[in-house]
Order: sequence, then C-alpha cells, then structure tokens
Amino acid sequence: MAFLEQRGHLILNPISALPEPRRHIKKALQERIRTLTGAYIALATFVEDEEVFAAMDDPKGSVETYRRVVKNMEAYEVEIKAFLRGLGP
Repeated sequence: MAFLEQRGHLILNPISALPEPRRHIKKALQERIRTLTGAYIALATFVEDEEVFAAMDDPKGSVETYRRVVKNMEAYEVEIKAFLRGLGP
C-alpha cells in the first residue's frame, strides 16, 4: 500500500476504492506473472549471434550450443519455480 503525504496529511487508499475485489486483482497479477515467466523461459533459447553462426558452420559445435541452451532453460525453470512458490496459490 502506498502512503503519500500531501500538505501535511497522510493519505491511505482504502480497499473499497479498488475497481475489483482484491483477490481478483491478485489472481490477475499472478496469471500475468506466469505468462511473463513463460516468455522469460522462451528467451533462454536465444543465443549470441556468433554462437549461431559457429554452430551453422560446425555441426558438432551446434550440439554443444543446444546443450548450453537446454542447461540455461533448466536453470531458469528452477529460478522461476522458486519465484512462483513465493507468490502463493
């Protein structure tokens, strides 16, 4: 909750002023965070341009690049699951 001071007065925002019930807003935020975490995992599949070109030139190098990408995705997945656990149900 934000506490703003205006002309020497403390302003509190009452829950009744929210446009939706607080639990609906919390659920909507959690859904959006889950969507963003999926996008974050998808970003793990992107690698440096130099690695892509090197993998295209050397097929054996592409195997290592893919292994590194999968390892990064697994690490991100662990990080994201830990974050989501902190959000609650």
